[in-house]
Amino acid sequence: SLSLLPNLFELDLFRNKLTGSIPESFGSFKTGLALQVLDNLLSGSIPRSLGQANLTILDVSGNQFTGDVSFLFARDKALSTIVLRQNKFKFDFTNVDLPQFLRGIDIAHNQIYGSLPKRLGQLPLSFIDVSYNQLCGPIPKGRRLKQFSPIGFAHNKCLCGPPLPPCKK
Repeated sequence: SLSLLPNLFELDLFRNKLTGSIPESFGSFKTGLALQVLDNLLSGSIPRSLGQANLTILDVSGNQFTGDVSFLFARDKALSTIVLRQNKFKFDFTNVDLPQFLRGIDIAHNQIYGSLPKRLGQLPLSFIDVSYNQLCGPIPKGRRLKQFSPIGFAHNKCLCGPPLPPCKK
């Protein structure tokens, strides 16, 4: 089980074989926090209260989390990096409002569906990986997304357009 004081700036718990879930109390973090609990055995849903936390980095990759985490995204959030890779998250990504300061996103290896949000092409991302989901439709236009390897968009239901092959008309 996880617990800590609400004024920590960084919580890094890598490969500790932690089990259980993220406590509701993590939503009370008011200072910019980097929460990185990757490669553990954590499960269940991410508490909705975490959507209220002032997180700058969130990395929950390599766990067994489930459910809809679209509440973690909002234009006014301070998140610069979000890594949800290798979980069992399932939600519609189409209308997710991406944080304006987002610089990196990795949602690979989940069950995320819908299309990529249009604003994705406007963000100055340094990395993106949306592979191995159930996403469909054209990759948003904009020179920024063309710079990335097609590998970061591969193995989806029907994503198309640069850097992937063109959409069929």
